[in-house]
Amino acid sequence: MDLQPLTGEFAGIATAALWAATSLCFTAAGKRVGSLPTNVIRLAIGVAMLSVFGWVVRGQLIPADATAHAWLWLSISGVLGMVICDLCLFESFLWIGPRMGMLMLTLAPPVATLTAWGILGEQPATQHWLGMAMVLGGVAWVVLERRVDADGRVHRHPVAGVLLGVLAAASQGVGMALSRHGMWVVTNGVRVDQCEPFAAAQIRELAGLVVMVVFFFLIRAWPRTVRALRDRGAMGFLSLGAFLGPFLGVAMSMVALKHAPVGVASTLIAMSPIFVLPMVVVFHREKLSLRAVAGALLAVAGVATLKINFGG
Repeated sequence: MDLQPLTGEFAGIATAALWAATSLCFTAAGKRVGSLPTNVIRLAIGVAMLSVFGWVVRGQLIPADATAHAWLWLSISGVLGMVICDLCLFESFLWIGPRMGMLMLTLAPPVATLTAWGILGEQPATQHWLGMAMVLGGVAWVVLERRVDADGRVHRHPVAGVLLGVLAAASQGVGMALSRHGMWVVTNGVRVDQCEPFAAAQIRELAGLVVMVVFFFLIRAWPRTVRALRDRGAMGFLSLGAFLGPFLGVAMSMVALKHAPVGVASTLIAMSPIFVLPMVVVFHREKLSLRAVAGALLAVAGVATLKINFGG
C-alpha cells in the first residue's frame, strides 16, 4: 500500500498528538513562571532548534531561498499564530486548563475554512456549515457545563479563560489559511511551491519571536523572563514543550497544510482535544464527565465534517 499520498494526513495526526503533549508541558511551566515568559522562551528555543536543523539538513541557518511571497504571508501567519494565538492560549491554560484550552481550538478550523474561502477560493459546501454548527455546539455544551462539588457549590468555567480560548482559535484559524497561501501559489493552473515545510515553520517562528521581543521591551517584561530562565523546573518543561511543539509540532503542521487541503489538515490538527483527554487523566488526575468527553467528540466530529468534499 502506497502511503505517500497520505503524508499530509499522517502529519496532521502527529501534530495533534504533539500539541496535546505540549499543552501539558507549557501549562506546568506557566504555573511556575507565568504565560508571558513561557511564550517567548519556548519561541526562542523553537527558533534555535529549527535553525540548527536548517543548517544541518539544508545548509542554511535561515530560509534564504524562500520567496518574498513566502516571507510575507508566513510572517503574518506567524504573528497571528505564534504571538496572538499563543499568548491567549497559554493564558487560557492557566484559567481553564489544557483540556478546555485545547477544546476551544476546535473553533479554529471553521475560521480557517472561511479564510481559505476568501483567500484560496476553496468554497465551503453545505456540509461545512453543518460541521461549523457541530463544532460550536460541542464547545458550547462543554463550556456551559456546571460542576457541583461535594459541598454543593456550583462551578462554571471562567469567562476570561473561555474568551481567551476563542481569541486563540480565531487567530490560529486565520494563520492556518495564510500559512498555506505562503507555502505555494497557483499560476496558470499550476501549483508553484514557495517554501518547504520546515523552512515555513522557521519563518513563522522568527516573525513571532521578533514581535514578541519588541512587545517585551515595550511592557518591560524582561526581568520576569530572566527569573524564569533560572527556574530549572520550568526550563525542563519549556525545553520538552518547545521540542514537541514549536519544533516538531509546527513543522508537522506545515507538512499537513502543504500536502493536504486546509479543511483536511485543520481537521486532523484539531484532534488534540481527543489526545489530551487520557493525558489529563494520567498526569493531572482530572476526572472527566461524560458530557466533557461527548462534547469534545462532537466538536472534533464537526471539524471532520468540514472536510467532506472540500473545495467542491
